[in-house]
Parts: sequence; C-alpha cells; structure tokens
Amino acid sequence: MKNLAEVVEKFLHRAWYLKDSSAISEMFIEFAKVSRLEDGTAEKMQEFLRLQQMVTAQFDEIRHVTLRSIQEGEWVAMRVLITARHQATGVSVRTRTHIMARVVGGRMVEGHDQTDFLSLFEQVGLIPPRAREHCLLGRALIPAP
Repeated sequence: MKNLAEVVEKFLHRAWYLKDSSAISEMFIEFAKVSRLEDGTAEKMQEFLRLQQMVTAQFDEIRHVTLRSIQEGEWVAMRVLITARHQATGVSVRTRTHIMARVVGGRMVEGHDQTDFLSLFEQVGLIPPRAREHCLLGRALIPAP
C-alpha cells in the first residue's frame, strides 16, 4: 500500500514552502472537497488557491513536519507542526494542524485542515495575545462602537 502521508507531504511542500500554486490543480482532483477549521464548509479550488496566495504573501519558509500519521484505506490523518517566517516583521512562528485527506490514484479527492491561524496572527501581533481566551470569557477584542 502506498504511503498516503507522502502524497500530502509533497503537496504541502510544493504549495506552501515552494509557493507553487500549480500544486493545487495537479494534486487535487478538480471537484475535490476541501474544508477548513474556520467554518467547516467545503471550498471550491479557487477559494483554496486564494487562501494559499494570501498566506504565502505574508509568510516565507513555510515548513510542515509530520509528527504522526495514521493511514486506513484511502484515508490518512496527520498531526503536523508548521513553522514559518512572517515577511513584514521577520518573526518566526509555529503552530500545529490536523489534516485528514482521502487520496485516490496519487491525487487528493478530499481534504480537511484544522490549522490554528489564530495563534499565528497572535505571534506576529495582528491580534492581541490570548485572543481565544478573551473571546471565551466574553471579552471583546475591539471595543464596540
């Protein structure tokens, strides 16, 4: 059985570290289902491409290190450490993500990503520290007008 984590790792390296947007169309089927942590809804490939372009415009040296992976049939689940450098500030950041992907014929047909972008934005000063805690306690990050 092929190591499906290697397929996902190759995609992560190309799309994020090399900033190669063609990896999206080459490694996903055209009508793949993709969902993220923020809203959990399936995205179209164009929306995923836009996300990739927004992230790679702000961050360089985006590396993904697989900490653990589990494979069953067409599915692979991965716990991944992400490190990067924020271009505007030079700050090195790190966060973790969980990825589940279904791979058929060497291409992803479904992907679910749980990247903690909130912690990345805290680390570079785009939002206040401990923003999640403030929100969970019912405290607004920005005073209401």
